Amino acid sequence: MIRLWDVGSGAEIGNLRGHGAYVIGLAFWPDGKRLASASADQTIRLWDLTDLKKAPRTLRGHSLEVWRVVLLPDKPWLVSGCKDGSVYVWDTETIQRKHFRAGQI
Repeated sequence: MIRLWDVGSGAEIGNLRGHGAYVIGLAFWPDGKRLASASADQTIRLWDLTDLKKAPRTLRGHSLEVWRVVLLPDKPWLVSGCKDGSVYVWDTETIQRKHFRAGQI
């Protein structure tokens, strides 16, 4: 479970449930309306923070624990890194994994 807190008041805003194992990495969109979470369950979840009851979109493709997620600043892409050393780039608008060779991004 991911717990969300209001930093100013210290109050819990809500929680996000959906991963089947522990969460390792998080990446917030700059506008604060979405969140990506990386998990040991081999998935990435994309959460809509404006509607906490809405089910997250799930990105699948890694074969082991997803350790890191980061947003690219000039494209709608999310980069994920896995325990096995693989790195994937995801288009967050179409929810598709992109294929690149090293140095192409």
